Amino acid sequence: MKRKTDPLDSVAGQILENAKKSGLEINTAEDAENLMAHMLGRLLTQMLDGEMTNHLGYERGGKRVTENERNGHSSKTLKSSSLGNIRIDVPRDRKGEFEPRVVPKHKRHSWRGLRTRFWPCRG
Repeated sequence: MKRKTDPLDSVAGQILENAKKSGLEINTAEDAENLMAHMLGRLLTQMLDGEMTNHLGYERGGKRVTENERNGHSSKTLKSSSLGNIRIDVPRDRKGEFEPRVVPKHKRHSWRGLRTRFWPCRG
Protein backbone atom coordinates (compact mmCIF):
# COMPACT_ATOMS: atom_id res chain seq x y z
CA MET A 1 0.00 0.00 0.00
CA LYS A 2 1.39 3.39 -1.00
CA ARG A 3 2.02 5.91 1.76
CA LYS A 4 -0.29 8.92 1.76
CA THR A 5 1.51 12.08 0.62
CA ASP A 6 2.06 14.61 3.38
CA PRO A 7 2.38 18.25 2.22
CA LEU A 8 5.02 18.80 4.92
CA ASP A 9 7.30 16.31 3.14
CA SER A 10 7.61 18.76 0.26
CA VAL A 11 8.27 21.70 2.59
CA ALA A 12 10.90 19.76 4.54
CA GLY A 13 12.55 18.70 1.29
CA GLN A 14 12.72 22.32 0.10
CA ILE A 15 14.23 23.45 3.40
CA LEU A 16 16.90 20.76 3.27
CA GLU A 17 17.66 21.50 -0.39
CA ASN A 18 17.99 25.24 0.33
CA ALA A 19 20.24 24.50 3.32
CA LYS A 20 22.45 22.36 1.10
CA LYS A 21 22.62 25.07 -1.61
CA SER A 22 23.64 27.67 0.97
CA GLY A 23 26.51 25.48 2.15
CA LEU A 24 24.95 24.27 5.39
CA GLU A 25 25.97 20.70 6.09
CA ILE A 26 23.75 18.51 8.23
CA ASN A 27 25.90 15.54 9.15
CA THR A 28 25.00 14.92 12.77
CA ALA A 29 21.96 14.89 15.01
CA GLU A 30 23.33 18.07 16.62
CA ASP A 31 23.41 19.79 13.21
CA ALA A 32 19.78 18.79 12.66
CA GLU A 33 18.75 20.00 16.13
CA ASN A 34 20.45 23.37 15.53
CA LEU A 35 18.53 23.77 12.27
CA MET A 36 15.24 22.82 13.95
CA ALA A 37 15.85 25.27 16.83
CA HIS A 38 16.53 28.06 14.35
CA MET A 39 13.42 27.24 12.29
CA LEU A 40 11.28 27.08 15.44
CA GLY A 41 12.61 30.46 16.53
CA ARG A 42 11.67 31.98 13.16
CA LEU A 43 8.21 30.38 13.30
CA LEU A 44 7.55 31.65 16.83
CA THR A 45 8.72 35.14 15.84
CA GLN A 46 6.29 35.14 12.91
CA MET A 47 3.49 33.97 15.20
CA LEU A 48 4.30 36.75 17.67
CA ASP A 49 4.26 39.30 14.84
CA GLY A 50 0.81 38.00 13.91
CA GLU A 51 -0.33 38.45 17.50
CA MET A 52 0.93 42.04 17.41
CA THR A 53 -0.99 42.68 14.17
CA ASN A 54 -4.13 41.34 15.84
CA HIS A 55 -3.46 43.43 18.98
CA LEU A 56 -3.01 46.68 17.03
CA GLY A 57 -5.65 45.98 14.39
CA TYR A 58 -3.47 46.72 11.35
CA GLU A 59 -0.70 45.08 9.30
CA ARG A 60 2.92 46.20 9.46
CA GLY A 61 3.27 49.30 7.29
CA GLY A 62 -0.51 49.77 7.21
CA LYS A 63 -2.57 52.70 8.38
CA ARG A 64 -2.83 52.95 12.16
CA VAL A 65 -6.30 52.53 13.62
CA THR A 66 -5.28 53.39 17.21
CA GLU A 67 -2.76 55.69 18.88
CA ASN A 68 -0.63 52.66 19.74
CA GLU A 69 1.95 51.41 17.24
CA ARG A 70 4.80 48.97 16.77
CA ASN A 71 8.06 49.80 18.53
CA GLY A 72 10.64 47.26 17.32
CA HIS A 73 11.51 43.89 18.80
CA SER A 74 13.32 42.53 21.85
CA SER A 75 15.46 39.42 21.63
CA LYS A 76 14.63 36.54 23.92
CA THR A 77 16.15 33.09 24.35
CA LEU A 78 13.89 30.17 25.22
CA LYS A 79 15.27 27.04 26.85
CA SER A 80 14.34 23.68 25.43
CA SER A 81 15.39 20.35 26.91
CA SER A 82 15.43 18.78 23.45
CA LEU A 83 16.62 21.64 21.18
CA GLY A 84 18.72 23.78 23.53
CA ASN A 85 18.46 27.54 23.18
CA ILE A 86 15.85 28.96 20.81
CA ARG A 87 16.28 32.64 19.93
CA ILE A 88 13.15 34.64 19.15
CA ASP A 89 12.32 38.30 18.53
CA VAL A 90 9.34 39.55 20.54
CA PRO A 91 7.57 42.61 19.09
CA ARG A 92 6.93 45.65 21.28
CA ASP A 93 4.27 48.32 21.12
CA ARG A 94 4.77 51.95 22.17
CA LYS A 95 2.27 51.82 25.03
CA GLY A 96 3.62 48.54 26.42
CA GLU A 97 0.17 46.94 26.35
CA PHE A 98 1.05 43.94 24.17
CA GLU A 99 0.75 40.67 26.11
CA PRO A 100 1.92 37.81 23.87
CA ARG A 101 0.17 34.49 24.30
CA VAL A 102 2.42 32.27 22.18
CA VAL A 103 5.37 33.00 24.47
CA PRO A 104 4.15 34.89 27.55
CA LYS A 105 6.27 37.63 29.08
CA HIS A 106 8.91 36.47 31.58
CA LYS A 107 8.74 32.85 30.35
CA ARG A 108 11.92 31.19 29.13
CA HIS A 109 11.22 27.53 29.76
CA SER A 110 8.22 27.51 27.43
CA TRP A 111 8.91 24.75 24.95
CA ARG A 112 6.87 22.13 26.85
CA GLY A 113 3.90 24.50 27.19
CA LEU A 114 4.09 25.44 23.53
CA ARG A 115 4.13 21.84 22.44
CA THR A 116 1.14 21.06 24.64
CA ARG A 117 -0.75 24.11 23.41
CA PHE A 118 0.01 23.97 19.68
CA TRP A 119 1.46 20.56 18.86
CA PRO A 120 -0.26 17.95 20.99
CA CYS A 121 1.37 14.55 20.86
CA ARG A 122 -0.87 11.78 19.60
CA GLY A 123 0.11 8.19 20.07
